Amino acid sequence: MNKADKARFDALTDQGCIVCRLVLSVWTPPDIHHLRSGVGMGQRSGHERTIPLCHTHHQGQWGIHAMGTRAWEAHFGYSEERLLTITNALLRGEQCEA
Repeated sequence: MNKADKARFDALTDQGCIVCRLVLSVWTPPDIHHLRSGVGMGQRSGHERTIPLCHTHHQGQWGIHAMGTRAWEAHFGYSEERLLTITNALLRGEQCEA
């Protein structure tokens, strides 16, 4: 992991879970979730395609890995790509329509 990746992960950690922030208006400590779209089976995307998700929304009962991407996106009303766009805007200090 290079310095830019470390800085991104630190900023994502400070931001907290993006789903908790948007849906529940609370801050929770996140895991770092790598988006899988556009990569092969069993591969992980680059560190720039990451969003902060708490354990519950990442790997827990309500997690993207437990529910599956389509069901998870339908349940929470956000696609991974939309959450990435919102996350990146917030990291740049921009306002972004949820």
